[in-house]
Amino acid sequence: MPKRKSLFLAVTLLLIVGVMPMAAGARPAQPAALPALDEDLLAALDNGGAAAFFVKMSVEADLRTAFGLPWAERGAFVWRALQEVAEKSQAPVLGYAEEHQLEAESLLAVNAVYIRRGDLRSALDLAALPGVAYLRLEHVYPVEDLATPEGEVSWGLVDVKAPDVWAMGYRGAGAKVASIDTGVQWDHPALIGQYGCPDDPGNPACWYDPANICGGVPCDNNGHGTHVTGTMAADDDPSLAHTVGVAPDTTWIACKGCESAACSDYALNACADWVLAPGGDPANRPDAVNNSWGGGGGDPWYQAKVQAWLAAGIFGGFSAGGTGPGCATLGSPCDYPEVFCTTGHAEDRIHASFASVGPGAFGDAPYTKPNISAPAVNIWSTLPSSSWAVYSGTSMASPHSIGAVALILSACPSLKGDVFGLFEVLQDNADPAPDGSCGAPPGDAGNYTYGYGYLNVLGALEACAAQTMHVGNISLRYKVVGLQRIVQAQVPVLNGGGNLLPGVAVRVQWTLPNGRVLPEQEAATNSRGYARFQVGRPQAGWYNVCVTGLELDGYLYAEGDNLETCDGVTTP
Repeated sequence: MPKRKSLFLAVTLLLIVGVMPMAAGARPAQPAALPALDEDLLAALDNGGAAAFFVKMSVEADLRTAFGLPWAERGAFVWRALQEVAEKSQAPVLGYAEEHQLEAESLLAVNAVYIRRGDLRSALDLAALPGVAYLRLEHVYPVEDLATPEGEVSWGLVDVKAPDVWAMGYRGAGAKVASIDTGVQWDHPALIGQYGCPDDPGNPACWYDPANICGGVPCDNNGHGTHVTGTMAADDDPSLAHTVGVAPDTTWIACKGCESAACSDYALNACADWVLAPGGDPANRPDAVNNSWGGGGGDPWYQAKVQAWLAAGIFGGFSAGGTGPGCATLGSPCDYPEVFCTTGHAEDRIHASFASVGPGAFGDAPYTKPNISAPAVNIWSTLPSSSWAVYSGTSMASPHSIGAVALILSACPSLKGDVFGLFEVLQDNADPAPDGSCGAPPGDAGNYTYGYGYLNVLGALEACAAQTMHVGNISLRYKVVGLQRIVQAQVPVLNGGGNLLPGVAVRVQWTLPNGRVLPEQEAATNSRGYARFQVGRPQAGWYNVCVTGLELDGYLYAEGDNLETCDGVTTP
């Protein structure tokens, strides 16, 4: 819906821009809701105590230009802008830390410095430095409590219609997803084939462990992260015990933002930076990142990070939380306007009793929160020790949405980096849901219980499939033109919606009756969507023509949708 999309862009730019920059490449941060030292930090440092805390700078990178750039340049621009602003603004803080032997680490997306252990004196000194906005005590955020019922129930993939999409030939190939969670058993039989670095599992392009819990190689000391990664990307090899992954051919990478059952501010911040440039290279960044963790609602602490993801074209998905069914129970960051918030339902499509719902603390503009509902009860997926288990929680719902994004991108690559477009194709094609019990915003904008409805990746993919193309029914005929005998081929090209598509470069190859294969011919489809080819002075016998390729910027050649790729005719 273009009107909503324009509103989303306007709201997002307002959030990202704030006020005009004070210096080139930087802008003032939003007015801090916290005092220079928050009360929690002062309490922790009272009576000679020490604590870990963040020193937030008062300027942030101006990322507006990123939205008009292609994928590769976009990621590089965001990463460079964050680095440049952090390098300039954080210098006094890092200098103080070095002088006073405080262990410190620069964080880019939020433009803050993490002090691993400081006392009241150092906190007061740092708060007084030029360019410091505030100091904030490090907090921890839980992964959602999981209910583990008895019995084997596997239904989520069918509910979101993933197998129907697979049957169309789209399985997530070409897309990359990430997980910020408790880690992953990278060599689980259902996950090793899709891991981005199977030959070098500790490669920082595919794995980051800020707290060094795992010792250099991916691990999961909880199980939660392996479960959600399986829901996104587990293989569907029939030799496996279960089929659980929404996008079985997508590539996955991971960051251990949760040291165990809880996730520290530091690790989550470090993972936010890593997602922008895994291994230090923005070219390695994922298309989408799942976050099945969160805290209380109305807390903007992670908003600068997801705004940087948005500027870099990364789709950020979060779970709604497990504090339902009461109204206005959505957690942060799921209630942010910039992220896709997934709540959950059971197999009967009744809202899960534990799943948090809206309205969200940050309002309804431009989209209702939650955005969508996905399977969350009795979900089979992968676990460490190469095992499997059934879990329940909105933690299980959000990876269904991220897997759906991977499937859509495999069919509609023109949506790569178009976070707003992906929001809308998922929301606008969701299955209708009941009204729920927490009301709805004005107009046709879903409701606060189910969002815009039940996740339907088949409907979403069909809606964007106009960005795919395939060969229709080829027609061949033999004719005499003057003294020349020719064989003509007419090749129609259709988009995913079944409409003839002009301007497509079509390549074909002829085989003559004597078996000779001619060099490829190329022609563009005309205004009616047909490309025409011919061979002259034919010998008598069988002539065969095969389409060898289609090319059009912004379109994917969906070979699995071809009505035919070859045809032949016999000439006298």
